[in-house]
Amino acid sequence: MLSHKVQHLEAILFTHEHADHTAGLDDIRPFVLKQGDMPIYGLPRVIEQLRIRFAYIFATENRYEGAPSVRVTEVDASTLFPLFGQEVIPYCGGTWFLAYLGLSYREISLYHRCKTYPRGRTLKNFTRWIP
Repeated sequence: MLSHKVQHLEAILFTHEHADHTAGLDDIRPFVLKQGDMPIYGLPRVIEQLRIRFAYIFATENRYEGAPSVRVTEVDASTLFPLFGQEVIPYCGGTWFLAYLGLSYREISLYHRCKTYPRGRTLKNFTRWIP
């Protein structure tokens, strides 16, 4: 985000809990200071890992004032959920030992190591495909 000079961030959707996908959570501070609480979305096990790794962000007592604040939404890989007035289509795939959350939002699909497409969709349904 820094190298691309991102100025605004609407929400964060976590596909899985690997450190290379979650380590930047603390770096949302500038966005939170400008915009307020950051909505984050993820599977329950992913949110639980975030609560462990970033306990200071999720603390309710003796909270560090400089910690970024988040609004958590746990998602189920089989249930549509709303994001800014649009439906997000979650779907699950992955390896034999870890399920990843794939997401389709508007005409964009994030397909990180997923082996199936979302219900009724094919690659041709998306204008932007992020493997």
